[in-house]
Amino acid sequence: MKATFLAIALFFFSLPEKIIIEKELDLSADFIETDIYGFLYVAKGNAIHKYNTYGIKLGTFQSPANEKITSFDVSNPLKILVYYNSLNKVRFLDSKLNAISGDILLDNFNINSAELVCSSNEDGFWVVNTTAGILIKFNSQYKPEFERTIFDFGDKNPSYMTDFNGKLYVNFPGKGIVIFDYSGIYDKTIEIEDTDRFGVMKNKIYYYSKSTNKIKFVNITNFIPEEISIESNIDCIDAKIVIKDIFIQTPEKILIGKLK
Repeated sequence: MKATFLAIALFFFSLPEKIIIEKELDLSADFIETDIYGFLYVAKGNAIHKYNTYGIKLGTFQSPANEKITSFDVSNPLKILVYYNSLNKVRFLDSKLNAISGDILLDNFNINSAELVCSSNEDGFWVVNTTAGILIKFNSQYKPEFERTIFDFGDKNPSYMTDFNGKLYVNFPGKGIVIFDYSGIYDKTIEIEDTDRFGVMKNKIYYYSKSTNKIKFVNITNFIPEEISIESNIDCIDAKIVIKDIFIQTPEKILIGKLK
């Protein structure tokens, strides 16, 4: 199901020349995500809020017992993964941000310290534990499908990962984005400057570069770089792109605009 969504919605365009800001939301966020339909998700503390491109709030998920959200994955907007690092557990939500699973306790699978968790292309999820040096894939029944030993990245801890069209992309700041195939076998490393978060669109990785105040793109196949400048008065933290919609996170606001 997820692969079908991606094929329909993430057609990549020729790179635009500028960003036109159309709306500002007075929102402070820990981090933001966007799904393939252009909906915006804002995480703050123990809550996730969903908005459309007009800035209208569509729903809120509030974690029970004030549990702080470490990360969430909306790559399948019908099955949203929420991860709690301090509790070492995973939970799934539907498109209306209602819980559709009980807590999946990683301790039950002898995973004591998961740096990152994200959805898989096959309705399960991935877990990276660099302390143990392993990559684990869970199937759609939330059972371990396989475990792979990943090579040593020294003192570089991963900061973000996503499964796009059956390949897993894991960012190691200072090292680059490491790509694994659907079976957890190492494919390649895309060397980029330091960044914590990134996105994937068809055959390109994109990320916000703080040092240049630009959104940079790298072609996964030929490594050709491209970039779009952000206005100097915008204090960007992160940016998400869905076709020609762009969402920019700043310390006090979320900016919604178009790429033209």
